[in-house]
Amino acid sequence: MVGASLHTIRGVRGGRRGGYTLMELVVSTAAMGVLTTAIASSVLIATHSIDDDQNPSASIRRSTLGTDDLIRDVSAAKAVNQDSILSMSFTVPDRTGDAVDDILRYSWTGVAGDPLVRQINGGTAATLLENVRGLYMALHMNQIRQNETSAEQYLIGDQSSGSSATFAVSGNNWIGQYFKPSLPTDAVSWSITRVQFHGGPHAPILGIAKVQIRSANALLVPSKTVLEEVSISESALGPIYDPPEEVAFNTLTGLAPGEGLCLVITQFSDVNPCDVHYQSSGASPSGSYMVKTTNAGSSWTKPSGQSMWFKVYGTVTVPGTGLTNGTKIEWLRVSVVAGVEFATRIDAAVQMVNKPELTGP
Repeated sequence: MVGASLHTIRGVRGGRRGGYTLMELVVSTAAMGVLTTAIASSVLIATHSIDDDQNPSASIRRSTLGTDDLIRDVSAAKAVNQDSILSMSFTVPDRTGDAVDDILRYSWTGVAGDPLVRQINGGTAATLLENVRGLYMALHMNQIRQNETSAEQYLIGDQSSGSSATFAVSGNNWIGQYFKPSLPTDAVSWSITRVQFHGGPHAPILGIAKVQIRSANALLVPSKTVLEEVSISESALGPIYDPPEEVAFNTLTGLAPGEGLCLVITQFSDVNPCDVHYQSSGASPSGSYMVKTTNAGSSWTKPSGQSMWFKVYGTVTVPGTGLTNGTKIEWLRVSVVAGVEFATRIDAAVQMVNKPELTGP
């Protein structure tokens, strides 16, 4: 009895059950493995059962691949044409092997669920990204400072007093004046609108003279290049040298700052189509001097102390204070939403390597 009682007490000591047997552990481990496999299979089946369009991860992956294609295609574009807010065309280096630039057009209908498509040279549209819910393509232009042009103003001339003389213009004998106006240090360009000089008829009053603006050569005398010329009839010249004759010019714009030019009076018809009154001594105008030729411009001299009485009027262009958009494209920004989750939005910025021109509206 004592022995039986002791066995019973040992078997239920403290009211707790003893440890698992080896067989119990083996069986339970096997059962746990079966259960884990079943759960994993259920999760996998459930994951595949989700519509891929409603899977944010899948949508993001597809959107990224689509924008990667777009970035690769347009980063080296040579020209851009924005057809609308939902379509854009890019001229790119040859992609088809015919040594001719190709045109890639990207477009979306704007209808949620329709694809983003790409066309090459107007061919069949190929789907680049399915189930598009939103598309935004924006061009970022370079910023340039808008120039400001002055009203017409006096630029340079010589009206100093001194002894005078008369020069008779003929087929070989021409007179002129080199001049270089003093412009603001930040001048972008300048123009000539009109010039004045002291001239008169040379009897008989039958001829026509030419008033020219020429570029200056390396010797700072008139070159062979005539920038603009105006013909004046001898009969239209006043009988006296004052008031001065005035000639208007229309195309002498965009002249480079620091560029000196030459006013030249030449013959067009008649032996002596006009006379020019000039200062024969003591002249020293700033940035200007008189020139003469006796061989129709083959060579020129610069008589010391002599100067035509003349005035040059025009405009000066300087940088403005405001900024405006230029015509060069610096960046293309693209935002795409695909699938049904807002989390699938992808933003990308493409740097335009060639800084192409915007050729469309």
